[in-house]
Amino acid sequence: MNVTIENLAPCKKLLRVEIETGYPDIEEIQFGRGQALQFAATVETAPDFQLPEYKGLPVKRETTSVADEDVDRALNLLRERQISFQTVDRPAASGDVAVVNYTGTCDGKPITDTAPTAKGLTEQKNFWINIEPGAFIPGFADQLTGAKAGDKRTVNVDFPADFVTPQLAGLKGVFEVEVVEVKEKVLPPLDEAFAKAYGAESVETLRAGVRTDLENELNYNLLGGQRQRQKPGQGGFPAAKDRREGGHQGFAGRGRPPRHASGRHVSDSAGQVREGFAEAQRHH
Repeated sequence: MNVTIENLAPCKKLLRVEIETGYPDIEEIQFGRGQALQFAATVETAPDFQLPEYKGLPVKRETTSVADEDVDRALNLLRERQISFQTVDRPAASGDVAVVNYTGTCDGKPITDTAPTAKGLTEQKNFWINIEPGAFIPGFADQLTGAKAGDKRTVNVDFPADFVTPQLAGLKGVFEVEVVEVKEKVLPPLDEAFAKAYGAESVETLRAGVRTDLENELNYNLLGGQRQRQKPGQGGFPAAKDRREGGHQGFAGRGRPPRHASGRHVSDSAGQVREGFAEAQRHH
């Protein structure tokens, strides 16, 4: 460590501290007119060690592969990116969307009397609600199952204890609901037009690209897992220490899996292949 003092002006001096391993943390101990400058510098030092024998270290490699079901699941996630909604003349069923008008009350008064900021819960027009468990307010969508366009229903809910609007947590709400229309979700067909939307010439090319992306992602994660399982200090290597906030960036945060032969990731255009891989792993 080199410490130098440069005169900048009659009453101004520049203290320069140079070290090889980065910037030190300087703590002032004494600094004032007529006093000797005293400070403490905390620095990080490079480890001093001899490189041990690293060849032949045992590494356990997990063996797994991408199945056809994994590719199908990833393709379905891509299809959901292009989902459309078709109005149907039938009762609402699970998976549909109910378009509704509603007004909400709590203890017989508009919800805004209890929670002034919850205007969206007091009244809405043409509001879309997925008919699935937990959608919107827990228990709300379930009470719309079987309703058709033009039907009116009274929906009673219990606001959960962790509800996003604290003033309503644990209270009961009553909603007068009118169903405007019922919409069915329609997935696009897995055909050549769909494949071309993602830059592939055919469905077979798209499937091959998705499979390659999943395999690259799998290999990338397996390699990261192997490095994580190699414990610090194993094989004679010293464990790295870093006192700085946040420490060093791990292997998983330093890059991306390699691209496939086409030169582009299907996940780059769709943003869903990683989700497909994660979903596939949960089904193994």
